[in-house]
Amino acid sequence: MGHHKRIRRKKNTKPKLEDLYKSFSEKDPKKRNKILKKIDIASVKAAEFVVFNEFDTLYKNLGADMVNAHTWYDETVYKVRMPKNQLATWACRCRAI
Repeated sequence: MGHHKRIRRKKNTKPKLEDLYKSFSEKDPKKRNKILKKIDIASVKAAEFVVFNEFDTLYKNLGADMVNAHTWYDETVYKVRMPKNQLATWACRCRAI
């Protein structure tokens, strides 16, 4: 039988952005400022993975206009007016995502 080497993964010691926001209710101004700095750093790093205006560009390339959205407690609703002749193309692109 062969021996298997156990690989240890480094534990992620950096808090996730979501966790930082949850801890932002801290009352101590010094601790709060530290948390805010961590949020800023994490936000800048996260922005490296964002394709800006991707949503608008995708829909505008399909001839859509009046792209809008709203959020409510646990949902985000996107509203788009799009030509009927592009619905099949839209469905194919959405399925590929």
